[in-house]
Amino acid sequence: MEVPGSELDAWARAAARLRNGAGKMVGLLAAGDREECRQVAVDLCVAAGELLSRLERAGAEPTDDRLRDSVEKDVPLELLTSPTNRRYRDTLRQAWEAAVAVDKERGWFPDGEADFVEDLLARVELEVEGPVGRGERR
Repeated sequence: MEVPGSELDAWARAAARLRNGAGKMVGLLAAGDREECRQVAVDLCVAAGELLSRLERAGAEPTDDRLRDSVEKDVPLELLTSPTNRRYRDTLRQAWEAAVAVDKERGWFPDGEADFVEDLLARVELEVEGPVGRGERR
């Protein structure tokens, strides 16, 4: 598999963000600043999630238990493909498109907050469409 240089750069930025954040947490823990440490921990979770999303889009096996759970739960097929779930998917797609536009406007694309919406959209698309029909949206 060939990975574009821009994607490798994004992975490197995410890994650096994780490394730097972990180092910052060590200092905050030593200083006893629990609230700031908690915020850095949240930021690290976000960065890790973004990196995992990018790796999965590049072909890595999904590691998110929530994705597997949404597919493996004993939900009847007619509920996965119901008009309500399809409307949910369509609404998420509109939200994702708006989030991408905001990220581009702010200069954050492709490393912005639209990734969160895209992850949720991918889960619901998998429920509604199965593995066929899902694809890269960018």
